[in-house]
Amino acid sequence: RPGLVYGPESNNNLQNAGVLLGRYLLVFGMGKRNLGLNYVQNLAGIVNWASGNPIPSGSIFHVVDSDQPTVKEIIKEHNRLSGDKIKPIYIPIFVWKIAFLLVDTFMLFKQKKRGTFSYKFASNSKTLIFSNSALKHNIKCSDEINWKEAFVATYRTDND
Repeated sequence: RPGLVYGPESNNNLQNAGVLLGRYLLVFGMGKRNLGLNYVQNLAGIVNWASGNPIPSGSIFHVVDSDQPTVKEIIKEHNRLSGDKIKPIYIPIFVWKIAFLLVDTFMLFKQKKRGTFSYKFASNSKTLIFSNSALKHNIKCSDEINWKEAFVATYRTDND
């Protein structure tokens, strides 16, 4: 069960942190959430190891990077590495919930059908904390790339 996979071909971390409007990012919450990131090279290493080694039957593993940055850390690193600097606007979760509830209510009256914005927001705004301890216990793959190195590799490719 991989987390949010990112890398040179798919650097979608900011879209999962909030709503990107030009150079402004309307952040879901105050920037303390984790997104459950999984650098593609780390994931590939685990899949490669698992393909040649026995895994206990019925096992389910969360495949996420060991070190999980907060949204604030992701934004700071993005602005350090990218030519496209963004300005975060942190909006408390309760404000988002009220706004999406109002949109859903408006749609109910306008289209006679309840909207799904509140539901979608609830699933997109959760703090994703998954432990990879079961994975680390069963799989001996120690060459994990930390998130800062992974971001450098991701953005270097983005800007080339």
